[in-house]
Amino acid sequence: MSQAGHGTWVKVITHLTTRRITWTLPVVGVVTMISLVSAERLQLKMKWTDLLPSHNRTVRIHHDILARFGEASIVVALQGDRDSIVAMAQESEPRLAELQSLRNLLGEMPSDFLLDHGFMLLKPEQL
Repeated sequence: MSQAGHGTWVKVITHLTTRRITWTLPVVGVVTMISLVSAERLQLKMKWTDLLPSHNRTVRIHHDILARFGEASIVVALQGDRDSIVAMAQESEPRLAELQSLRNLLGEMPSDFLLDHGFMLLKPEQL
């Protein structure tokens, strides 16, 4: 925009706000009221999953899994020979089950769960 065009708009706005105050105040009031009504519908969501497309099949499955099993998950991995790992897991499971903050505790993964849900997050092309 040229300097002359900029000066014209400034003159028009200045003229309206200073000379036509009976028009300016109601217009500003109406614009303010429209802004307030529009602002009531604004939502602020702080979760990164809200940025994902809600119509996507994988995202819907992800939300379903989060609803069933909760937001945070802790996976404990043990290293060593199989017998000591099994003994450690069997020893730790009752003590962990006493914690009230745990919603779901699996000492071992049931094979029927793997058969039913193992491929849930794969793309259809990958199946």
